[in-house]
Amino acid sequence: MADGVPPGMSIETATEEDHVPVSRVLDGALLEHPDLRERIATGTVLVARRDGAVVGAVVVDASGSADPSPPAEWQASAHVEAIAVRRKRRRSGIGSALLQTASRRWGPLTATFDERVLSFYESLGAECRQAGDDDRWWAFLRERAAGGDDER
Repeated sequence: MADGVPPGMSIETATEEDHVPVSRVLDGALLEHPDLRERIATGTVLVARRDGAVVGAVVVDASGSADPSPPAEWQASAHVEAIAVRRKRRRSGIGSALLQTASRRWGPLTATFDERVLSFYESLGAECRQAGDDDRWWAFLRERAAGGDDER
């Protein structure tokens, strides 16, 4: 995988024409993003493409997460608001490549997530901890060299 991107894939900044395909990828993972058009317009959505089709996406708030707030000892960082990969393409390195590219572009990343994807964030070397008394988790991901397995 060149630069952590699986063969035959590219990671690019989403364009307005990607709004519907990105929405579909997020919907397939039971995610939605009410400000998706705004994020695309500000250049903080990355897409993974194969043969021109969007097969994965990550939506980032480059200014960080305001609500909820990440653990105080983690440095200010961009926040992953949503990440998804088409079901048939999962576990092929796409999610890892999206996060690695986002980390190179915006610096360290935080994310909140459901425990079901804990192993995905751990495989990327993220520091993970449970968020208070609920069932959500936090991840802090520093830029990492390309490579590694992916479960998204």
